[in-house]
Order: sequence, then C-alpha cells, then structure tokens
Amino acid sequence: MRLPDFANSAALLVGVADYPAGGGFDNVPNALNNLDGLGRVLSPGGPHGFPRERFYTLRDPKAADGIRATLASVASQALDVLLFYYVGHGWKIEEELYLASTTSTLESIETTGIRYQTVRRIMRESPAAVRIVILDCCFSGTATTGLLGTDSGIRLTEQEVNIPLPGDAEGVCVISSSGPEEPSRDADNSGYTAFTGHFLSALEAGRTPGERELGAVFRATKARMLQAQLSHTPLISVVGDAHRLALTCHEAPDVVAAPTPTPRPEPDKRPVRWESPLGTFEFPDSESATPVVKLFLEAGFYNLRSDRHDG
Repeated sequence: MRLPDFANSAALLVGVADYPAGGGFDNVPNALNNLDGLGRVLSPGGPHGFPRERFYTLRDPKAADGIRATLASVASQALDVLLFYYVGHGWKIEEELYLASTTSTLESIETTGIRYQTVRRIMRESPAAVRIVILDCCFSGTATTGLLGTDSGIRLTEQEVNIPLPGDAEGVCVISSSGPEEPSRDADNSGYTAFTGHFLSALEAGRTPGERELGAVFRATKARMLQAQLSHTPLISVVGDAHRLALTCHEAPDVVAAPTPTPRPEPDKRPVRWESPLGTFEFPDSESATPVVKLFLEAGFYNLRSDRHDG
C-alpha cells in the first residue's frame, strides 16, 4: 500500500441533483450530500488528505462544457494522483455512456451531457501517475470497458479484472456503482446515494493499512451492498497497482506516503463561491479559483448562456 503525494495530487467531484421537470430524469436529492461526505473524509485539512486548494467540487453544472473545462484544469495540476468522481444520471446511447448535467433530458443529453469518452481522454492526457475514476450513476459499468485507453471491445464478466497497463501511467482504477446494463439507486436511508453511502462507510471503517487500500474499500463496499440486498452490483477495473493506493490515512504511523517536496508558506485563505453560467463552483481560496476562472474567460464562456431543454 502507498498513500498519494497529497501536495501533488488533485481531485474533482461533480454532483448533479436537479433536472428539468418532465425531461425523463428524476432529481437526485442525495447527490450534493455525497460531495459533502466525500469532502469531509478525503480532504479533512492538514497533511492527511487532499489539500483543500486541490480539492474541487462542481455542483449542478449547467452544461457539459463546465465539467470538461474544470476537469481539464484540475487534471493538468495533478502529478501524482488524479481523482474524478461523478454522481447523477448516466445514460447510454448506442452503447456510449453520457453523464448528465442539470439541463439534461433524455432528448438532449447528447448535447447537454458529457461523453464518458471525453472524461477518459482528459484523464489519459493528465501528467498524473495514478488516475482514479469513480462513477455513481446508472449504467456506469460501461466505463470499465477499455479503461483509459482506446476501446478494446472488452466486456466484463467478472466483478474485478486486471488489464495490462497502457502508456506511461503507474496505475488506473475505474469503479462503477452498477453494471453496464444496471440502474443505480438514489438512496439507501443514509442521506447519500446507495453506492456512495456504502463506499463512505467502508472508507471510514478502514483502520489497518490493508483495509484502506482502494481494492479493499471496493470489496467492503460490494459486501455492504450485497448485505443490503441492492439490485445493482459495483464493478472495478484495475491497471497496474492503482488498487493498492489508499485515499485516506487516519494519521497511521505505519503508512509511508510518497516523498513530498518542502511545502511553501501558504497565503491567507478564504473560501470562494463562483456562480458561473455553467454551474456553481466552490473553491477553498482565490488562489485555487484563479486557473479555472482564467480558463473559462480565455475560452469565452463568460458570454455563454445555458438554455433549458425540456425534451
């Protein structure tokens, strides 16, 4: 097991709770609770988690461009571990997975949602040594096919598979809340969506180094979901040793993190909330907000309007 070099790692969590009435997608009221719960566990402050200036949350993005641009910015910052998490509605069109935005309907998701292949390309192009994708949405198991490389036509028949490492990546791990043909439940009486609620419980329960490894957390999550008799089963696909990574450390003295450079003095930090035309962005301080805002301005998104599609 190893820990991330947190100072050189970054994470983006996207949650989509609200959808147009009559558009075919029900609201997912627990989606934003997921972001809060994961933030509490994965970025608690201090040296034992993702630094808050590299831990981004995007709530109810109004267009695919908002997700794409933010992920591209965050991915470029990660040198060790890059984490992308999405909760909301997933939909398949001709075997291709789309992740919905808050303006998506069944009719418009091809233009208002982001293609998973776009997410995969951005993750693949990141300089990060380890790339982790966690999807909590219907049909999310589609993403475990081909991982971050070109589509190999692989179809999963087992819950855990290992595929040869592509390119220069040290490791890749893709975790889905359900299979390629399965829906995912919104709630499991925990205040979170069913998968993420059990995933969070498994993360927090891990006390030994082995229990905190991503592969072990997945197995514990799967066991909890089976015990709860949920109608969908999570999947994991692993490249290299990504499943040996721990996302939390609980200040354990027997775990050695990857070497970290000497930290620079931190400036005074105050939270920044930006209500952009593409969604609500939350940043821990102005320093971490600057590259994302600059990217949007350079791309001309300050003039973009978000039109609702009601199918």
